[in-house]
Amino acid sequence: MFSRYAKIIITGFVLALFLLPSYVYAEAPPQVTAFSLTPKVVNTTSESQEITVTLNLKDDFAGVGNAFVALRPEVGSTQSLFIGTIRVAGDALNGTYKGSAKLPVGSQKGIWSARLYLYD
Repeated sequence: MFSRYAKIIITGFVLALFLLPSYVYAEAPPQVTAFSLTPKVVNTTSESQEITVTLNLKDDFAGVGNAFVALRPEVGSTQSLFIGTIRVAGDALNGTYKGSAKLPVGSQKGIWSARLYLYD
């Protein structure tokens, strides 16, 4: 299992939030057995677009605790889209996780990359 607590630091007008982990030993991190991001191509020139992620995840005895995806343009912008997931089938040891978020109007054009964050 992966438990978290938050430490908030305020410096000037910037609020930073750090998640500090504590662990119970697990043999291996969660494994991705399938990954889908739809749609593959979007156009945000005139309207926002919903992006959906589907993950099939397996884990050893600890089970999957949390999974999310961060999308970022490969060049030219610090814009990000974070997609949290919930389990929609199976269990914490072998399950399907799904989530969606809207990419706003006028989002950065170009290729975006996805980074998976998986916790047990």
